[in-house]
Amino acid sequence: MLKHHLIYCGKTDGEEYRDCLPSNAALAIVPPQTAWSHDYLINEAKVVAVLRSQGDILSFCRSQQMPFRGELLNNELYLALFSHQPIALPHQSLAIEGIEGIVTYLISLYTKPGHFVLNPGLGNGEVLMACERMERICFAGEERREGVIRTIDRWQRWSGKAAEKTDLLG
Repeated sequence: MLKHHLIYCGKTDGEEYRDCLPSNAALAIVPPQTAWSHDYLINEAKVVAVLRSQGDILSFCRSQQMPFRGELLNNELYLALFSHQPIALPHQSLAIEGIEGIVTYLISLYTKPGHFVLNPGLGNGEVLMACERMERICFAGEERREGVIRTIDRWQRWSGKAAEKTDLLG
């Protein structure tokens, strides 16, 4: 536990992680390096935003059963948006820098303070850090222990707060 955020160490496509998730998340953000096995997110969050690289996005979108709503291209990153309902789409002419800029923009577009944001795949902690700054609650997961440790350390240095280890399953 990081204040009110949850960082889960383990597979994010299994039941254990899914059992930890809130049932009313506003947004799920999946970073580019996360292997896809997360179709369940469309039933856990109102909007699912998937970031992919240039060569990966077309095949990714073609293989999905999730309802596609829109896209955004930002330099080398492609963003695909999925939702069961119509949603506001990002402006195509935005000047956003990198993943942190995209994450911050998505959180401001689709959430309000106190909303839940799901993040299966920590990356460099961009979603967690943006949620902390913007007063959202992040439920993140990462299979690689070193990625979890790195992200927790980054959050502790930035926030000045201490992480608390809990066992949600026992």
